[in-house]
Amino acid sequence: SGIASVTSSSTTLTMPAADQEITATYTDKTWALTVNSGTGDGSYAVDTVVPISADTPPSGQDFDEWIGDTEGIAGLTSSSTNLTMPYANAEVTATYTDKTWTLTVNSGTGDGSYVAGAIADIDADSPASGKQFDEWIGDTEGIASVTTAHTTLTMPYADAEITATYEDIPSGYTL
Repeated sequence: SGIASVTSSSTTLTMPAADQEITATYTDKTWALTVNSGTGDGSYAVDTVVPISADTPPSGQDFDEWIGDTEGIAGLTSSSTNLTMPYANAEVTATYTDKTWTLTVNSGTGDGSYVAGAIADIDADSPASGKQFDEWIGDTEGIASVTTAHTTLTMPYADAEITATYEDIPSGYTL
């Protein structure tokens, strides 16, 4: 009794008519962590290891990396990782990138990573002596023309593999 404010670090005491003993108490200072597009928000003391997780990526995208106050993040490119709380408020954001799919072209060119809907140029290799291009086989949905050696493929929402096939050149024609 007699202390003007028991929660202030500097206050006044009205001295009673008896000896008094007063003890200051302390708590850990906490700092705010804001996690955009993810979980882990809260108030934490310095050096607290906080698990953070990115939200489920939007359709057609993958988690990319964490941006913002990232100096305490264990794995910048991991969607679920830990952040060691700094001596300050911190804000991090999960970012996403368009999902890419792999196109494998056997006996031709056009291999690569593409986003769904991208148009990939595909070309069959030059045929061996006595052979001619026949058709594309495999994951052929999206190929502009399966019977054309130089064509395009609209990338599906999945990995795709296609193969150029060849046939013997006819040696003569029957009338």
